[in-house]
Amino acid sequence: MTEPKKNKLVFKKKAQSEPQAMDGAEPWLIGVVDDEPHLLEITRQVLQQFVFQGRPVRLVEGNSAKEAMQLVEAHPQMAVLLLDVVMESDHAGLDVVNHIRSKLNNQTLRILLRTGQAGLFPEEEVFEKYDINDYLDKAELTSHRLKTALKVACRSFGTMKKLESAYLREERLRQAAEETSKARSGFVASMGHELRSPTHSILSFTQMIKMDLEAAEMDADVKKNVLDYIDFSRASSERLVSLINNLLDLSKLEAGHMSFNFHKGPLSDPMSFAQQEMLPRLQERDLTLSMPENSQSITCCYDMGKVIQILVNLLSNAIKFSPEGGTITLRCEVLVDNVQITVADEGRGVPAEELDSIFDQYAQASSNMEQDGGTGLGLAICREIVYQHQGRIWAENRSEGSGAQFHFTLPLECPNPLLN
Repeated sequence: MTEPKKNKLVFKKKAQSEPQAMDGAEPWLIGVVDDEPHLLEITRQVLQQFVFQGRPVRLVEGNSAKEAMQLVEAHPQMAVLLLDVVMESDHAGLDVVNHIRSKLNNQTLRILLRTGQAGLFPEEEVFEKYDINDYLDKAELTSHRLKTALKVACRSFGTMKKLESAYLREERLRQAAEETSKARSGFVASMGHELRSPTHSILSFTQMIKMDLEAAEMDADVKKNVLDYIDFSRASSERLVSLINNLLDLSKLEAGHMSFNFHKGPLSDPMSFAQQEMLPRLQERDLTLSMPENSQSITCCYDMGKVIQILVNLLSNAIKFSPEGGTITLRCEVLVDNVQITVADEGRGVPAEELDSIFDQYAQASSNMEQDGGTGLGLAICREIVYQHQGRIWAENRSEGSGAQFHFTLPLECPNPLLN
């Protein structure tokens, strides 16, 4: 079916003088597709002096849906396509729209439909069903209306290209960051393994020297001083081993190489294990660890070793900042679809502005830096482990008095992704 040829672009008044194109400005590439040669000629005349944002236009033309598709594929930088609807078939132009958006995945090209049979294709319905940018009725289309529509379309195209460039730039930066992160994790893992072996050797030889020294006959004061030096060296080496292990754990978690063994069981198991491990430090500072009885009977899905690691990290922080003779509380409660575990202390709390960032790698509360100078890896490891459990972890200061409390959640049931 061919559109009637009675509809033409209307020149209501003499066109005003067009702005001048800037020297060397890249022209807007405009596609014009219509099966009526006289409409192609009129469009050519109307746009021959067209300039927008200092840029002239360059027209590429076709007279069928097939040629329209070929033009778009051959000119990926085309800004606007003036597209007739009825050509080889009643819906030829609409088929071109679908081809451009779906098959070519071109979302930046601005498509302006022109039709002489608006009644056959109601504007509202066409906009709803097809991804077009304007709908021009040939019966009412003037040179002024055409130029205005083109200016709007060109501006929109420019905006789309800027957004596309920004997205591609961000994507390149993201990929570069990922590659850097992988390289860093690989370097940390490699160096960690290289450092761990000699550090373990230092610990072993330090222990052997201590045993030999204790059995040796020498001045008591000298022996005590040397043994103190050895104990200090051993403590420093143990801290170095702990740091290396934390670095290795974090690099494995970030790379997704940390294995997990999820199962459903009572939380009393990891809680009791963590309590026993921290008992010497609790006794050293005359601290009480309170574990409500109702916490002992709760079951949920978790990895035993990893949850113990979380609890030991959180309890270590609580011990570090609790006043001597104080109480640390370890409790859990069942919520809708998960279990919330809380470690609360009676220390100075965490500065409000640092509550969100305290779980970032190498981040520490300012109070921690003043008192301990830790590495800031423990809480980052806790966060990664909790995420692998499909849970969340956060900190807040206690409302009833001084102290901080750290919460994390674990799922009540083991979903298939966890079991697998």
